[in-house]
Amino acid sequence: MPDAMRQAVLELINLDSKDHLSPEQKGLFKKEVEAFSRRVKNNYVKSDEESRPIVVGFQLKFEQALIREYPEKNLDQWKITIAVVTNRPGTDKSIKPDDETTWEGAISEVVLSDPASLYTVTERSRTAPLLSNLGPNTKPYGFYPKSGMLDRSPKHQDIYRCFVNENANYADRPMEFVTKLSPEEVGAIYIMQPPGTFIRKPSELADSENPLQVIEDELFELQPKSEEDLRSRVFITNIGASQAIDANKDSMFSLCSGPLSNPEVKQCFDLRKDTINKGITDPALKTTTEG
Repeated sequence: MPDAMRQAVLELINLDSKDHLSPEQKGLFKKEVEAFSRRVKNNYVKSDEESRPIVVGFQLKFEQALIREYPEKNLDQWKITIAVVTNRPGTDKSIKPDDETTWEGAISEVVLSDPASLYTVTERSRTAPLLSNLGPNTKPYGFYPKSGMLDRSPKHQDIYRCFVNENANYADRPMEFVTKLSPEEVGAIYIMQPPGTFIRKPSELADSENPLQVIEDELFELQPKSEEDLRSRVFITNIGASQAIDANKDSMFSLCSGPLSNPEVKQCFDLRKDTINKGITDPALKTTTEG
């Protein structure tokens, strides 16, 4: 990730006294973040209780750093795309962080019983509206199977719909052509593009478009005009983590952060892009087109 973002994440970890992490956990957390100065990917095979505070904690701190650094680092000139891909509407947008009665049924007992894991859920519920209103060049998307809405209780559906209605820049994108995602397909990706690496602003994209496919297509179109690999200027942070209601159900935790020119980072980007394409593209139409 950009060095400024990594340093901001480390500073926020040090400043956070409410994360319920033990000194040992906090030390491990900082070592993991520091390690991304020399690597781009790591998989976490430990239990949900051990992995979630680190992986989703990293996601939380990255979001907080993005919010903090946005006005300080002239990120308003960058294009920032956030795509969350889950089996049902996002937990952070389906609960109220200060109302415990909204947590039941949206968060598993495994997470509810672990203060460090629960903290990552409730605090991301606070960052969600801030990210949705960060600026005109920042666009958060929520992709999930259309049928996944029914996996949320009526109460949680109402909270989610209120969030969508109150945050016009947030793009609610139920996917028509997929009903269930595999564990590795669930997660979130954050793409930071400096000026010169994109053509259209987020507001200029059609609702039916896959924003990650647009990024790839535009980079391909712009590349012949540049002597450098434009992908090396596009920074990706990818989070692999199950939703809080699915803790310990074939969870797969991973972190990936680096330039799109890196093969491992590109693989993470392609996974998110292909999952979205699968969900929004009619297979029958695809077969007809290919035929």
